[in-house]
Parts: sequence; structure tokens; C-alpha cells
Amino acid sequence: MVPFLISKWMWRTGIGGSIPSMLAYVFSVTGIFRLMRIVLTCSNDLPGAGYASWLAAGIFAFNPNLIYLQTTAMTEPIYLALFIWTLVFVCDAIRACAAGDGKRCTSSMTKLGLCMAGACLTRYDGWFLAAVLTTALFLVSRLAKFALLRSGVKRVVILAAVVPALWLGYNFVVYGNPLEFANGPYSAKAIEHNSILAGSPPHPGTHKLRVAFRYFFKSAELNLAKGNWQKFWAASLILGTAIVVLFQRRLWPLLFLWVPLPFYMYSIACSRRLLYLPRSLLMD
Repeated sequence: MVPFLISKWMWRTGIGGSIPSMLAYVFSVTGIFRLMRIVLTCSNDLPGAGYASWLAAGIFAFNPNLIYLQTTAMTEPIYLALFIWTLVFVCDAIRACAAGDGKRCTSSMTKLGLCMAGACLTRYDGWFLAAVLTTALFLVSRLAKFALLRSGVKRVVILAAVVPALWLGYNFVVYGNPLEFANGPYSAKAIEHNSILAGSPPHPGTHKLRVAFRYFFKSAELNLAKGNWQKFWAASLILGTAIVVLFQRRLWPLLFLWVPLPFYMYSIACSRRLLYLPRSLLMD
């Protein structure tokens, strides 16, 4: 982002900080399109498979919250782009491995490792993503059919371990505490502790995963639509997931799109991540 802030005008107007977010938004949309193209390559027997990529990219691109975020100097759009392209390369590596294309498999594994490393450097969400993906890829690579993944998994594991280690080392050198970001005076834990001392109750969902799920899921619904349209998208999500799990094993890589849910549930319940919503909205 620094090169875009050399100009004082770009700094003062915020345009310099928005450029990376806008680029990330474009990459996210193209990533969704590419992801669907890969997983549906062998699914031409599915009704409408040829149009699914365009539909998915369109729904994603016209999300009002994403349209807003891509104009801001925030890390969410950048992380989202890296997250999506990580999954793109995961799916591509698995497909290449199943087809016996070792060169393409290795290339995709290297690219997914780099995207994952970028995600880890952007947000802590990436650390959880790295743990889930490396574990899943390691287990899949133990199967004879996916033996070509094994060399690539080693690279991914190294990248997944190096980035957090560098961040912990940086915190130790600068602050004398490798966990400064987690328990330091400016951490989410300290901020909530100070608010409680001031007489405020703990934030909703504290140590309650079920409540944390309700808050996160409702927030996601509000980002998609208003009124009954929220229920439509939620029902479509659940139905689509059920179809993939029960009837379309070839589409199982898409289940990685659920990775943020347990992370944010745990973050709200146990890691002092604050998410406030009017109680009236939770009753809808």
C-alpha cells in the first residue's frame, strides 16, 4: 500500500489506500468465477453447470457490502481475494493430481502456498485457514490416488509455519512479547477488559458458541439482503451445502468456503472479537 501513499493528495483523500482494495475486489470476483469453473469442469451433466460460474461471480460482485469495502483502505478485501485464490489453487491441484498431471499439481500447490502466506500476513483469519488446509491436504495426500500432492504439501506446510513464526518474532523484537497482538494493551482482549471495568457487560456471545453463531450468521444475512430475502439466501446456502455433501462428492472442495464460520464463532465466543447487533434483528 505504501507506493500508493507517496502522493499527499492520495493520502488525504484516501484514494491511495483504496486502490489495493479495489484491485483485490476485482481479483476476488475473477477468483469466484475461476473457482466455479474448476469444480464444475467435470459436471457438465448438472443442469445449468455452464452458467453457474457467471451466476456465482455476479452474485458475489453485486454484494453491497463488498462494493462498499472495495472503496476503503481495509484488510478485508485483500484477505478475501487471497482466501478465494487459495481455494482456487487447492481445487486446481486436486483436479490435476486426479488427472495424473504432476507438473500442474506442483505448480498449483506452490501458488496456493504463496496465497496462503499472503493471507496469513494480512489477517489472523489466514492462520486458521492455513491450519485447516494444511491438515486437509496432508490427509488427502495420504491416499494413493492423490500421492502427487505430497511434495507440494511439504512446501505449503513450510510456508504456513514460516509466516506466523516471522510475525511472532517481530512482536518479540519490537515489543518484547511475541503475543503482543493477542494480550497487549491494544489487543481485543484488553479493549474488552477496559470496557468491562468501565461498567459495560461482556459482549454478546462471550463463551457461548451458539450465541456467537447467531450473531455472525445474522450479520452475514444482513450483508446479503433485506427482509425475507435474507431467508432466501440462507436457505439456498444450506440447501446447496446439503446437495454437495450428499450427492456431489466432486464438489466437496467448495466446502472450504465454510472455513470462516467456525473461526469467527470461536473469535466472538473466546477471543474477545466484538460484534454488536440490535436484538430486534436477531428475532427476525
